Amino acid sequence: MEKSVDKHGKRVANDSLEAHIPIKDFIEGCSVMLTDEDKKYTLNEFLRHLSHMQDKEYQSRIWVRNEGPECQAFDDAVCDFFDIGDPILEDYKNFGITKNQYTLLKKFRKEFKEFSDENDFPEEFIDTPEWERIMNLAKDVLKAFDY
Repeated sequence: MEKSVDKHGKRVANDSLEAHIPIKDFIEGCSVMLTDEDKKYTLNEFLRHLSHMQDKEYQSRIWVRNEGPECQAFDDAVCDFFDIGDPILEDYKNFGITKNQYTLLKKFRKEFKEFSDENDFPEEFIDTPEWERIMNLAKDVLKAFDY
């Protein structure tokens, strides 16, 4: 599910009356205008989303059992990862990402894309060796960022 931003930069669904532009276009269009603090915040939010990919307790509680207080489906997590992450990866040097961090992120992105294209229901994959590999790759990325 693609997401957009409203006129204030808040994420909303594309079919929302408040939808202004797709979030990817918003980030790409703003990347040259983002302050260093904005870039730091955006990268931190991206890493926060990535941290959910390595946290099995979070996944079980939120994606499988739909318990709060957070409210996020696996599909939303996938969209958030690519919507926020792809523009960062395309402009990684401007976000202060090292070559090593970039390489790890690209590897995770590739494997997560392949996995998420084939898997939709966390209750069916959360205990598989394939998902364990994705979680370990996410841990490697987060470690590289000291997150």
